[in-house]
Amino acid sequence: RKEATKCLNEYFDDEVVYTWDEGWQFVIRDDQLNVYPTAVKRLISEEKAFCAEFDDGKLKIPQSAIQKADLTGDGYKNYIFSSQKLFCSSNNFIWSGSGGGKISLVVGDHVSTFFARDMEITYPYGPNFPIIIFFVHGSMCGGYGATSCMLATVWGDGKFEYVGREDNQ
Repeated sequence: RKEATKCLNEYFDDEVVYTWDEGWQFVIRDDQLNVYPTAVKRLISEEKAFCAEFDDGKLKIPQSAIQKADLTGDGYKNYIFSSQKLFCSSNNFIWSGSGGGKISLVVGDHVSTFFARDMEITYPYGPNFPIIIFFVHGSMCGGYGATSCMLATVWGDGKFEYVGREDNQ
């Protein structure tokens, strides 16, 4: 993969990286970051500083790390920032483990961060009521790492509310 990355980067003006979830992608350039809201830029700044702590690493943000989707049901696009999709030039494994990595949901200035392997947005009650499902580590459900486990959240009262069960043991 390293040789293929080097080869491709000789032919493109913008840098490319290979991601496990989306394949080859362009890296978001620093001059392209000004289109993102302040809360997303703050998350990027924090991750740049974290990467730099590892032998002065340089952060690379593939396009799939920042997505837009309506998370509240109001018809406006919000942001999803997936730290686990980031690359650090000195250590690519600092953002994820067996339980996944940080996924931040950004609505205006409000940021909610979840630790998960992946996520999906579903609309079982129509487009105005998104439910965000996180695929999390099995320990969140009383099991072990490989145990299937999900956490769901919805937007309400200006924040993400957990959808869950109550244990009556």
